[in-house]
Amino acid sequence: MKIFLAAFALLWSAQLIAATECIDLTGIYKASEKSAMRFTQVSCVSLKIEFGQIQKNGKINWYKIPLRSLLNGSPTCDPFGCIIGNVIHTSIELSRDKAWVAYDPTYGDCSYNQVNYSFRPSGDLIQRQSVYDCRNGYVGPIESTLTILK
Repeated sequence: MKIFLAAFALLWSAQLIAATECIDLTGIYKASEKSAMRFTQVSCVSLKIEFGQIQKNGKINWYKIPLRSLLNGSPTCDPFGCIIGNVIHTSIELSRDKAWVAYDPTYGDCSYNQVNYSFRPSGDLIQRQSVYDCRNGYVGPIESTLTILK
């Protein structure tokens, strides 16, 4: 019983520490030549990500359905699937039960279930994905830079 209580106390304190870590990703980032992502940090444990298309005049048309995630390990579900978000040291990790699709110029379209965001000193974001099912058969990591716009 003492071992169980000690393990429970350790787990509870680790969750408390993780919940108090706060990384603010708020900003608009260029994901590719024609796409943008807007991160809104609602609180230390709540993140909203919106996706948009960059027009020729530079204006961004935002899609109507944002991705929302809690960053404390609790699942957030919508009609498209469930996401679990966590703050890990100086990055945010999002995991999903259904695959996302990413395009990489080298590997083509790839599937992935996990993405990690962390900052470069310039303020840009590093996006890391472990991909599989790529058009050319590649399986492994892909890293890209999301350039800060605002």
